[in-house]
Parts: sequence; C-alpha cells; structure tokens
Amino acid sequence: MNDEIETIFKDFKVDSVDIPIAFIFYKGKANTFLTYASIADNAALSGDDEVLQSIIEYDIDIFTKGNFLNILKEVKKIMKINGWLWIGDSPDMYEEDTCFFHKTATFQKERSVN
Repeated sequence: MNDEIETIFKDFKVDSVDIPIAFIFYKGKANTFLTYASIADNAALSGDDEVLQSIIEYDIDIFTKGNFLNILKEVKKIMKINGWLWIGDSPDMYEEDTCFFHKTATFQKERSVN
C-alpha cells in the first residue's frame, strides 16, 4: 500500500506549490510537506477459516508553516478519487520545536489478502 500512497501523491501540488511526501519522516527542507504511515490493518471478511479481506488505515500528516486548510481539502479529494474513505482528522496542532502547523487525516480502504 505504501507504493499506492507514493503514486497517489506523486507531483502533488496545492496552490501551485509542490508538496513532497515521505514515509513516516521527511528529511528535506520544504516548508510544506506530507508524511504517511499505516496505523492499522484488521480482518474484514473471512471464509473457510481464512481472512480474505482486510481494512487498512493510513494517516496522512500535513506539516506547513502556513495554512493547511486547502492542503487538507486536496488530500481528502485525491484520496477519495483513489478509493480511500476518510474517517477522521486530528485536532489542530503546532510543533513548537519546528514551528510547523500539523494536521493528520486518517483514511481506510478494503483490500484483498493473498
């Protein structure tokens, strides 16, 4: 699923600003970026004593020195287009050590288990 997230957000822009994405930790120098991580993967459908489908959940974290509202709107839009269901947002946060505003959106998607 990480490959899917990377593909979804390849060349992601909001208000003409390129917004990079990284798995768990961003090492670049951009003033606006996203991180993502899987937070749960639970059985959703089983048959013949085997799990056939699961529901996986991912957090998409927005970090910015400015307003995150347009970014959040576009993250939700692109995830929905790609078959993900939005299930909630974190409270508004501010990281004092880095001076970034921070918001987390959580999404889930059913997937086949092979």
